[in-house]
Amino acid sequence: MFDNNNTKTSVSFVTQIDGNGEQMRAENEGLMGVLAMRDNLFFPATINPVIVGRKTSLKVIREAEKHDNLIAVFAQKDPSTEFPGQDDLYPFGITAKVIHQMRMPDGTYNVLLQGMNRVHLESMVPETLYD
Repeated sequence: MFDNNNTKTSVSFVTQIDGNGEQMRAENEGLMGVLAMRDNLFFPATINPVIVGRKTSLKVIREAEKHDNLIAVFAQKDPSTEFPGQDDLYPFGITAKVIHQMRMPDGTYNVLLQGMNRVHLESMVPETLYD
């Protein structure tokens, strides 16, 4: 999967919990797409609506459909950064499952994400799938 700079991203799992304190773990540990969030903060075992508009973020959501709907979500340090790289993201985030998505009239997508596990961003590996 891929992040906003069309790179594969390696993540490691930190915790595995759900709302009942039971273990809940994403199946595909390792490489997954990254959704960089400008003004939102997510936690495991929560469900959050998100408006996705950046082309690269939409590609991550579409690619997730092919891979169990799982993505990694990290908050941006500076919301004005249009194409964030690894140094522009906080190192801890979550894996999230894309539960639902709906295209809006303005071309953005309203996406419902379910937080799964806390993850650590290890590295971003360049990839050119979307070129």
